[in-house]
Formats: sequence, C-alpha cells, structure tokens
Amino acid sequence: MSDERWLRTPGDSERAAPIGSVPADAVPERAVPAESNPADDAGIIPATAPTRTVPTSSVSLVEGASTTMSQSEPTITLTEPSAEPAAAASAPRGPIRRWIAAHPTIWEFILFNVLSNISTIVRFVGAWIGTAVFVGALGLTAPFHFLIFNYPESGNGLGGFLTFLTAEAVAQVVNFFVQMKWVFKSDAGFADAAWKYAILAVVIVVVNLVLPGYVTALCQGWGMNAGLAGTIASLVNTVLAVVVSYPILKFWIMPKQ
Repeated sequence: MSDERWLRTPGDSERAAPIGSVPADAVPERAVPAESNPADDAGIIPATAPTRTVPTSSVSLVEGASTTMSQSEPTITLTEPSAEPAAAASAPRGPIRRWIAAHPTIWEFILFNVLSNISTIVRFVGAWIGTAVFVGALGLTAPFHFLIFNYPESGNGLGGFLTFLTAEAVAQVVNFFVQMKWVFKSDAGFADAAWKYAILAVVIVVVNLVLPGYVTALCQGWGMNAGLAGTIASLVNTVLAVVVSYPILKFWIMPKQ
C-alpha cells in the first residue's frame, strides 16, 4: 500500500503526516475512504472502517485541478487633449476682428454698401471714356428716343445713350463679381447666378431712370426747389436700390450653399 497513507482506529492518536504535506490544521481536510485491506477482511483489525486524511491541496493536484492566480491588470486612462488652447489660438485678435466675428451679418451689410462704390467709380470712369469716344470722337449726337430713354441732341443724343449703356453694363459686371466673391462669398454656380443678377440689374436701371422724375415732381409740388427735389430723388433711388437688392442678392442670387 502507499506510504503516504495512515489509518485511524478508535483510541489511536493521529500519526504524523508524511514529509512534504501540508499540516492538517492549516488546510481543510477531506475524509477519503481507504482502500480495502486484506488484513481487514481477515478480521485482524475489527470495527470502524478505516479512513485516510489527504490534504485538500494534494487532492487538487492529484485530480488535476488547476489553481488560478488573479493578477490585477494596470488601468490606463486616456484623456483627449483640451481643445481650449487650439480655440484660443484660432480666435480673432484685435477688437475690430472680434467685433466682426461676433456680428457677421452687420459686417456683411457694411461691406455691401462700401464695396458697391467700386461699381459707382467704374460707372463714372465709363461715362467719361464713353463721352470722349461716342460724342467727342465719333460725333454721335443725333436725338435718340426709345421707350423710356429720351436723349435729345442737347443730351448728346445717340452718343449719350451709348455712353450710358456701356458704362452701366461694365459697372454691373464689376459689381457682380465684387458682391459674389468679396461681400457674400457665395459658392453658387456662375451660370445660375448670372442670369438672376441680369434680371435684377435691368429692374434697378429702369427704376433709376423712371422713378427720379416722379419723385422730383412730387417734391416740387410740395414747394421744394429743384435742387432739393433732385437730391431727395437721388436719395430715394439709392435707399430703394439697397433695400431691394441686398436681400435678393443674399438669399436668391448669391446664397451660401
């Protein structure tokens, strides 16, 4: 029989555990029936069935049970870099730039009115060049009448009409690109915006030609002199053009996609 086994019988004291085993009082014990002994069958050792005490740790090894060791894994916490330094670096510097960033619509309206003067300058330059070419060089001073256009000989006739038409066309082309690229910064298609702007430009030109006569007559009927009436008529034309053209350009002709 195995040397690592001992028997308990009534009245006997516990024998020492084999060398290398864990003491019984340190490890819970499990009673395992001992193997049958031929001597017991012969009646040499009577009474209680013998048992053997095997440490639980030894049983686990015999039965092939594995011992699992728990080891805590280190926890790594990843924190995203703060966006505040980047936002602070990209923030506009200077009081004027900060005001523009806080009031983009007001700044856009200011740009609309200021940069519209570029087309006004082009219109004046075109009028000077046109008069020199059509009236001075070519002598086209015959009276010209067409629909709402009335250019008598004293008003440079046909040369005056051609001067007006050429200067206005060039000024509107310049204004189209100024408003689209510098004021509204629109990404609308050129072909889609061009025909819409052409309609708006024609309407504004017709109104500018027709309306001043009516406004001047109305002001003079109220007792104003010709100079004051003409000034008020020009002011009404300008304000009306701004009030009508700004929202149409912003939301219909040159919107931001």
